[in-house]
Amino acid sequence: MRTSIWLMGARGSVATAGVVGALALRAGPAAPTARQRVTATQVKDLLLELAALRPAGAQP
Repeated sequence: MRTSIWLMGARGSVATAGVVGALALRAGPAAPTARQRVTATQVKDLLLELAALRPAGAQP
């Protein structure tokens, strides 16, 4: 049984990512290439950096 879906979008980037992901799943698991452990301190620092971001053109 085949399953089909329609992927609609303005530029096709989501559809492309979905198709590539589906092809990767069909191909089977791949060997891991890297693994990184993130500490709670690193997460906290990243969240603080993200909170400090301002949109382009925003007044300080």
